Amino acid sequence: VQVGNFRHMITKVQLGGSELAIVVSIVVCCVLLLLCTVALVVYCTKSRRAERYWQKTLLQMEEMESQIREEIRKGFAELQTDMTDLTKELNRSQGIPFLEYKQFVTRTFFPKMCSDYEKSLVQPTYENDTLGPRALPETHPLLQDWQANNTTRPNVEEGITLFSTLLNNKHFLITFVHALEQQKDFAVRD
Repeated sequence: VQVGNFRHMITKVQLGGSELAIVVSIVVCCVLLLLCTVALVVYCTKSRRAERYWQKTLLQMEEMESQIREEIRKGFAELQTDMTDLTKELNRSQGIPFLEYKQFVTRTFFPKMCSDYEKSLVQPTYENDTLGPRALPETHPLLQDWQANNTTRPNVEEGITLFSTLLNNKHFLITFVHALEQQKDFAVRD
C-alpha cells in the first residue's frame, strides 16, 4: 500500500504465475461444452427417430383400419349376395324349413320312442306295397288323438283339471323337482 511517501507491504499477490492452471481450466470448459453438444445432438436424433417411429406406427394403424374397413365392406356385400340367393331359394321352395309341433315335441321329449314317426316324415310312403302308397301310422300314444269312452270321460277330465292345477302351483313344482333331483338315477333329460 503506498500513500504519499508511506509504503507498506501487506501481502504479495502473484497473478500470472502458472499458465498450466489456465490451460487446464480452458480444456475442461471445452470438454464440457463438447459433451453438452454431443448430448444435445444425441437427444435431437433420438427425438427425431421416435417421432418417425410414431408417424410410421400411425400410418400402419391407418392402413390396417382401411384394410379392415375394406374387408368388412366385402364381407357385407358377400353376405347381402348370399342373403339374396337364400331369399331367392326360399321363394322358389316351400320357405324356411321347420318342424311340425308333433315332430318337435316327440324329438325333444321322446327321442328314442319316435322312430316310427320319424320314418313317416322321412319316408312318407311304403315302397313296393301292393296296396299302393300310403303314410306310415303314428305309433306313439301322445301323437294319436285322445279318445275316452263315455264312462271314464268325467274321471279323466277331472284328473286332467287337477293335474293342470298342480302344475300351476309353484310350491308343488318346486317340491316335485327337488324330489326328482334327489333320486340317484335321475338324468337331465328326465
